[in-house]
Amino acid sequence: MARIRSVKPEFWTDPDNARLSRDARLLYIALWNISDEHGRLHGDPRFIKGQAFPYDDDMSADAVLRLLVELSERGVVVRYEVEGNQYLFLPTLAKHQRLEAEKVPSRHPAPTDPSAAQIGADESALLYVAGSREQGAGDTAAQARPSEPDRFDEFYAIYPRKVKPDAARKAWKSALKRATAEQIIEGARRLVADPNLPEKQFIPHPSSWLNAGSWDDEPLPPRTTQGQPPPFRPTVVAAKCPEHPRMTQPCATCAAERAAGLRKDPA
Repeated sequence: MARIRSVKPEFWTDPDNARLSRDARLLYIALWNISDEHGRLHGDPRFIKGQAFPYDDDMSADAVLRLLVELSERGVVVRYEVEGNQYLFLPTLAKHQRLEAEKVPSRHPAPTDPSAAQIGADESALLYVAGSREQGAGDTAAQARPSEPDRFDEFYAIYPRKVKPDAARKAWKSALKRATAEQIIEGARRLVADPNLPEKQFIPHPSSWLNAGSWDDEPLPPRTTQGQPPPFRPTVVAAKCPEHPRMTQPCATCAAERAAGLRKDPA
């Protein structure tokens, strides 16, 4: 699977790289994208041609093989074979990229030459530190920061609606880039204690709440009675008043008194 890689400005002015042909330099960068976090990849020239030069009719598999030989002679590519399959190893890839080999196992076998594999392991630690000052300083600061506990389970236990925990965990990790775990958890506590908290089905999913940064929200507005029927109020219908037969309209006063028991109809 191809990976996103970066090219440092000093790559283009490196005198060692300048000794490579133009196509070899381009292929070398393409190999960064194709290789895994251990600097390993399939080494069949036909596969490399399809990945690096899929639309270049003038670049054959044999031409790719010649470029691989050129890179191998410069020591930036190690070609090896395991059980009849061809592989490549980039021993100085860590000079150009930040690798996380400890997090992702490689699907390709290690180089058959132990010394080649050992060179890659040593340089992975040394050359990366010797990279650009900006990148090195940022990584040193990141490594110096003590790791904090995740605390997602604590948040999820507090949040008043428990649905889609996988989506919530993903949103939690993203939210930690914008706030501390304590700030988010404190916001969840305020939500639970809010007297205007709606019924559970109207509470946002935890992932939606986290993605929206709602831990900083103000208290909820008072709950309204919108959609509920108004309270029952009995009404008095004024009938024609028997005490005032000449009135063309019903006598509301007599009707109200009659309804309240204060007046009786004449016999």
